[in-house]
Amino acid sequence: MSRDGFNYVRVKNGEFILPRGPAGAWDSGSIAVGYGIGIPLRVGEKVRVYYGGNTSHHGTDPWRASAAVGLAELRPDGWAYLEPSLDAPVSYVTTIPLAVNSAQARKLFINAEVQPPGGEIRVEVLNAATNKPFQGYAKQDCRPVSGNSTSSQVSWKQTDLLPKTAKEIRLRFYLTGSETRLYSFWFERSKSDT
Repeated sequence: MSRDGFNYVRVKNGEFILPRGPAGAWDSGSIAVGYGIGIPLRVGEKVRVYYGGNTSHHGTDPWRASAAVGLAELRPDGWAYLEPSLDAPVSYVTTIPLAVNSAQARKLFINAEVQPPGGEIRVEVLNAATNKPFQGYAKQDCRPVSGNSTSSQVSWKQTDLLPKTAKEIRLRFYLTGSETRLYSFWFERSKSDT
């Protein structure tokens, strides 16, 4: 993942987003994506990745099988996600400071997978300078987000807009439930502000 498009950090280093197939499967030995032919494609609410595979293990087996082409699908922004720590009933993550244009009303959306029963995501909006929630934007003010959606709007008891008085904010995402996953978040301009 990258915050600026230039510097990257591996999320869940060592885990595979596309594992090899089970023993004996056509893609059980090695798989390959890239080289200009495996460019991910957005098709509706899925991202498709075409990949090559065979039963030979790269660098250890003699070439035994012809390569074949497979198709893997994932949700938009589904390359990585955050989930609660297994030993904690609730986990949270806080963003770096984010600049806010106070002249434009913004709404917060998340791409998340939240399984019942008991799973939810709540979001606090913090003053970046003090790390304290803005009035009306604390965890208990947030309406819980649940279900499986690539575009869930976050709202609080009194509003669905981010604070207009803020110059810099942090977001604190509270994740509850062992199968809760937060894939991404973004801001959209309020339609009433256009």
